[in-house]
Amino acid sequence: MDVFLATSETIPKGMGFSLFSPSHLLWLALAVLLPLGIGLRYRDKDAAGKVRWRKALAWGLAVLTAGKWVILFLGGNADAGYLPLHLCSINLFWILLHAYRPFPALDNYLYLVCFPAAWFALLFPEWTGLPPFTNALAVIEFLFHILLELYPVVLWTNGGLAIHPRHVFGAYGILLAEAVPVYLLDRLGGFNFMFLRYPPEGNNPMSWGKEHLGSHLLPALFLLILTSVVLYLADLLLRRARAARKQSLQKPR
Repeated sequence: MDVFLATSETIPKGMGFSLFSPSHLLWLALAVLLPLGIGLRYRDKDAAGKVRWRKALAWGLAVLTAGKWVILFLGGNADAGYLPLHLCSINLFWILLHAYRPFPALDNYLYLVCFPAAWFALLFPEWTGLPPFTNALAVIEFLFHILLELYPVVLWTNGGLAIHPRHVFGAYGILLAEAVPVYLLDRLGGFNFMFLRYPPEGNNPMSWGKEHLGSHLLPALFLLILTSVVLYLADLLLRRARAARKQSLQKPR
């Protein structure tokens, strides 16, 4: 029971997993396969059904967050450091808003920021000190971040996001609007939400940047710009493929 309710701070050392170990790769495989399966189900829904699915996915994230706090309280480990002020935790609230009131800047934020940030957390998880299948927090963290990347990718592949480069500054504006107050809170309270003061522990690009470039935020900025370019190009290719397919279906046989 101690292992099940433990946190990274309370669990004995040596009980976690390594990056890209078989157990980690199994979770990553689920992160790829689950969006494919749900995307196929989502595609077959009518407009009202798609709205219900979006809301169900959004509330699934909320339930996982509530479950995380239940586990923290049961284990006596709840404290201010677990407040939902990391980037991925904040994205829960943006997804809840999007499920009910989508708008183009938020569409692009979820596509450009939420999606790659969730994958960064899945590829370089903070919770490597926890057993990946027998610890409640580890399971919740994996499932939470899988749903975070699943929501925008399922909508995007089914034409449910209004993606366009003209909305890039709106997307970045949302990111800046949340980062500024979080940074001030970090400075005042000695926290490290959104990893604005120092990088997460372990081998990851932000830690590499701190060691070799003197700043952990430079790799994050570079990755943000790079992934934005790649994702906009991917959207352009997808839209062209859809247009070509539509044109081919309209041609007389």
